[in-house]
Amino acid sequence: MTQMKNGPFIGFIFLCRAVGEPALATDETKDARWIDVKDLRQIINDSPERFYTAFLAPLKKYLELRGEAT
Repeated sequence: MTQMKNGPFIGFIFLCRAVGEPALATDETKDARWIDVKDLRQIINDSPERFYTAFLAPLKKYLELRGEAT
């Protein structure tokens, strides 16, 4: 849980295998799409502001566990 300006934020992060395409338009996402792990690493390094701040540490940990540390 992370304390946010307007109260606590609880985010659940899990690993899974998925098939199909992500929903392109929801109330919570914009331009959803699958990307390669190497592209994820590059975006985290070059443009971390593109991610919701509370998700940066878990994404970096995921890359670290894969041996793809930033």
